[in-house]
Amino acid sequence: MASDDMRFPILLLSLLMSLLVRGALVRAEDPVRAEDFDNVMQQGRTALAAGNLFLAAARFESACGDRLPGQYSPARVAYCQHHLATVRSGLGDNEASLHLYLAAVEAWRATGDTCLVSFSATLMNLGELYRRMHRPQEAEDAFKQAAERALRAEPESGFVFAEVLSRLGAIYQETNRLDSAIAVLTESVRRFGALPPAIAEGVRSEEAFARNGLGMVQLGLGLQREAEANLRGAVSLATAVLGEDHVETASYQTNLALALVVTGRFDSANSLLRRAKLTLDKRGGGTGSQMGLVLAELSAAAAGENKPGMAEDFAQQALAALLRQKEPSPVAIALARVNLADVYLRGGRLDDAEKLLQDALATERHLVPDTRLLADGIRRMAELRALQHSWREAQDLYREAIAIYEHRVGPANPVLAPVLHGYAEALKHGGGSKADIRTLEARVKAVSALLPRS
Repeated sequence: MASDDMRFPILLLSLLMSLLVRGALVRAEDPVRAEDFDNVMQQGRTALAAGNLFLAAARFESACGDRLPGQYSPARVAYCQHHLATVRSGLGDNEASLHLYLAAVEAWRATGDTCLVSFSATLMNLGELYRRMHRPQEAEDAFKQAAERALRAEPESGFVFAEVLSRLGAIYQETNRLDSAIAVLTESVRRFGALPPAIAEGVRSEEAFARNGLGMVQLGLGLQREAEANLRGAVSLATAVLGEDHVETASYQTNLALALVVTGRFDSANSLLRRAKLTLDKRGGGTGSQMGLVLAELSAAAAGENKPGMAEDFAQQALAALLRQKEPSPVAIALARVNLADVYLRGGRLDDAEKLLQDALATERHLVPDTRLLADGIRRMAELRALQHSWREAQDLYREAIAIYEHRVGPANPVLAPVLHGYAEALKHGGGSKADIRTLEARVKAVSALLPRS
């Protein structure tokens, strides 16, 4: 359940740009107030690092202002536009940020192959901005361009190529290309692991991002043990580098909690989720999607512990948090509706559950076909039809859900156990053959035995 606008350390990328581009500026032979420019830009970077975006904006505007490209070298123009774009993005002005990043890209093009690493960093930020604006194809194109330039700049590019791969992998995950995602993210993690210790120590937060992404893809593919190992690695790295009370750490804790909820380890999941929620509360609630995901997982854990009132309360809060977003994610909202519908199913509120599931499934069939998210929604609708004694429709829905689960996680994955059990019950009441029912019951026992226990 990775959040749409989560954990994109764009401010860190801007600081990276500051280090990468200084050599290019020195070589640019720009005669325009070089010493004053560097001093003012340094003041802006200091303000940016401290999170003072308004002061950073003022300093960058002072250094760059409305200077024409003819007054500054292309490298310096790109440097200015990149930093101004970063600040505008941090202030929530996506359109202004987009315009500035695109201007920076054009300026970098004019430098030829002399600033490939810096060019890659700008393209990476541009891709993240497109991603937050829910423009995945443009994000993918930007990341691919960034990767191509970082690869051409090796070994000078250092960890930048690994970082770009992690962003590209996230796009593949979000657009349901899980095989591509796992290949790219595995390579990203490998490259982070191969970095010299002196460099690796400074990019642990980026390695955490990559491990988190890989873990979430593995979880979607039913690779529970591998997923949990990478998600724990992400939490450990982020805690060590960023601190336990950082919003990125909270996001990784939320994803690890999801892996634990899937296998019924609700106490451990709740411990992580309470810490994540406390962090987000301290930080003003984080983004709507971050808080929405924490609340959704708290709801799932409460439902698993048979606490229906608490589960409903958390599920309603999660949906409200997601709907309040400036640019709400329809997939995240659909997921929240499925979670709330599950609570209603447990409480016998079938009409309320059906309304939520109809809306959610329409969205998921359109946006995330052939995914576990869709399979989860179909399974809930199958359960609803079974409760309504619509046995034939329930059987059809269970078969559809099982086919997707088997494709995505394999036929012997423990997550199939409750779905197979539900299908067997629907067959019992709907006139299914005894042989089919016995086969399903045997499969339930076999896959349930594989479920990890804490």
